[in-house]
Amino acid sequence: MDVFAFGEILWDVYPGEKFLGGAPFNFAAHLSHLGNKVFLITAIGNDQLGNEAMKSIIKLNLDNKFVSVFDYPTGICQVTNSNDGIPKYDLCTHRAYDYIELNNEQYKKIKSVSDKMLYFGSLAQRNECSRKTIKKLISEYNWNEILFDINIRQNYYTKEVIEDSLEACTILKISQEEFPVFADLCICDFDLSDSSNFEKACRFLSHTYDIETIILTLGKDGAMVYVKNTDKGMFSKQPKNKVVSTVGAGDSFYAAYVNALIKGKSVKEALDNAIELSQFVVSHIEAVPEYTKELLEILK
Repeated sequence: MDVFAFGEILWDVYPGEKFLGGAPFNFAAHLSHLGNKVFLITAIGNDQLGNEAMKSIIKLNLDNKFVSVFDYPTGICQVTNSNDGIPKYDLCTHRAYDYIELNNEQYKKIKSVSDKMLYFGSLAQRNECSRKTIKKLISEYNWNEILFDINIRQNYYTKEVIEDSLEACTILKISQEEFPVFADLCICDFDLSDSSNFEKACRFLSHTYDIETIILTLGKDGAMVYVKNTDKGMFSKQPKNKVVSTVGAGDSFYAAYVNALIKGKSVKEALDNAIELSQFVVSHIEAVPEYTKELLEILK
């Protein structure tokens, strides 16, 4: 099964240091680490940051046939510390990933792949150019699975973008922290501070938008997966590792879950694998740390 990950690649720029990321990039990198063929559909600038990003893409064994190089600057998220010590994030606009386009030859290559999955999020749809490309990919190509990962960042989402994406996907991942956006957009209103509403909320979204599987991540409490055809929610075990950084944890969780599905594992096994990888990631500062042999043995 080939996986196509569409969306942003960007640098998180802190005072004095920077880290390459973006949910699609992190997701793709983890899937590649787990031995899958992954194509990254994104865009970088014809600049130093773009050159460094391309080197990382190649080093991580991600296929770069669908990585465009434009005159727009490479994506960055400027991170600054406010007086109260809470970081502030500025996702700079008019970046290369806002203008993702594919040519006819690239579309033909995608069409020629028989067994394939498409991953996408909401942030890369903030600009009409990239949004037009993902809509074309969704509507004109046959996918075994369409994976939607909601990315609630600043004000870069609309009800239309979210609902179109919900209607398109077969597997949805959303965090407990992000869930209130549905109430803000008048999509649904469930109080997820009460765990008895977890399954009800997922059931509503699943039946309203015809989504087969919904993954609700719960931070330190693990995750729950709701599967439409069984009409049941299944809870994961709780993570145990000490948290050093949560950056990229959700991306690694989703990648491990999808990897398990590709390998034909059960929902329970997929959940267990997802917890194993995400708790490994949060114990490191990097969003995509080097795996241990023991971890690979568990996830294979």
